[in-house]
Amino acid sequence: MSKNSKIIIIIGILILLVIIFFVFNRKEEGQESIQELTAPAEDRISELEGDTEKLFKLANEYYKKDDFENAGKVYLELLKIKPNENLYRLNLGDIYTSSGDLEKAEKIYLEALSLNKKEMNAYVRLSDIYTDLKKKDIPEEVINNLIEITVQDGYTSQTENVIAIQQLARMYKIMEDYENSIKYYQMLVDLEVPTKEEIQKMIEDLKIKQEEAKNKNE
Repeated sequence: MSKNSKIIIIIGILILLVIIFFVFNRKEEGQESIQELTAPAEDRISELEGDTEKLFKLANEYYKKDDFENAGKVYLELLKIKPNENLYRLNLGDIYTSSGDLEKAEKIYLEALSLNKKEMNAYVRLSDIYTDLKKKDIPEEVINNLIEITVQDGYTSQTENVIAIQQLARMYKIMEDYENSIKYYQMLVDLEVPTKEEIQKMIEDLKIKQEEAKNKNE
């Protein structure tokens, strides 16, 4: 056997050993991941000893698996550690929404707004909930906060302001306050938002509903 042949054989064996090591290592990592997600959340929380980064990752893994119960437990633990972290609060609200507990979700999003009146994602999520619940008694504070944001920003096309105007239009529509809903949808049209044409059609539909409501009350 030539010297070159021996070198080739040795290199081949080394490559094979590396492949075997890599496959075995990946298998162990996969098993650990499965064990993490099948273990009760309380056990995993205790093991992670307040490491928010790892807890956040664990919560998201539970959520991806549609294990809303354990995901919720981890987020509640995260909020004990960082009670002012609205990202955890919004994600917990999303978990309640996904599990169908809209009342709990609403409470969580309102808590987020109590910490930050300009938490725009909370307004969007609340609009979705109020639409699903067909809730007409929307908290006055939510409406007033949105009006305050739009007034402060001067009805500009800034993202935050557009979101505030959009949620006002949606919420007034839910409350069947067609006049104000049309008013804020028209603002979006005037701001030349990308969905301008769709909103114009919506305004026409709202005008019909407004007229029907008026005739009904006469």
